[in-house]
Amino acid sequence: MATSFEQVQGLLAAEEPDYEQAAALGPDAVPFLGRLVAGGDPMMASKAAYLAGMIGGPRAMDVLQAAAHSDQAIVRLATAATARNLSHPTASQVVKLFVTDADPGVRRAALESVSGAVDRSLENTLTEMAGSDPDPSIRYAADAALARIAR
Repeated sequence: MATSFEQVQGLLAAEEPDYEQAAALGPDAVPFLGRLVAGGDPMMASKAAYLAGMIGGPRAMDVLQAAAHSDQAIVRLATAATARNLSHPTASQVVKLFVTDADPGVRRAALESVSGAVDRSLENTLTEMAGSDPDPSIRYAADAALARIAR
């Protein structure tokens, strides 16, 4: 059975969606997630961005890029948080989108998503953040992220 926009929207409409069930829709759901990210509902857009990260793949990265440029911090936060669901090097690419975000909550979510392998430029950025971010909680989160990466 083909995946429909209504099906994707219905799965994400719950206050606490079953992301595992929704991710089972696979890559066919990704274009619909892009529509939801571009729509006017920040809560639905944040859920769609998070699900795109769970599904992964090249088309999902387009959705994540669009979500990363949202005016809504909740959408950027969900996008940063879903980086933990992505494999390297895509996870590093997504985290890099948020390490300079104006919202400290978004930066923290990105840092908490770091694990495993990261590319050298992200490692350098994490080291810089750990030493110089104006927010002490971000410096702490950057230190913790550095401790989790595979070296």
